[in-house]
Amino acid sequence: MAFAEDFAACIGQYGVAIAPESVPEQSLLSEALEYLQSWLADLDPAIREGFDEASANEPVSVVLAGTDVNAAPAIPDLLAAFDQAQGLTLSYLMEAAVWCASNPVPADA
Repeated sequence: MAFAEDFAACIGQYGVAIAPESVPEQSLLSEALEYLQSWLADLDPAIREGFDEASANEPVSVVLAGTDVNAAPAIPDLLAAFDQAQGLTLSYLMEAAVWCASNPVPADA
């Protein structure tokens, strides 16, 4: 669980509170984030921008994990944590999550 604890500590520095037990294994998390980034990049730019703006103030990120959208079914807890980080956009949080998945800060640092 060392990765999960380190990831939770790292993403916590960006304003996202997530319990380590809610963090999937590193390879699954990285794959899910990569897929979600690709999915978002394929959206019409106006839709992507609107969604990003809405994500700063409304709990909309978690819908990406739902069966209707199915863009990130492996990381619903992370997306729910994103929604709790009010005032931060999905694009900012995605960048932070990708960084933390690749460069987690040790939880005891």
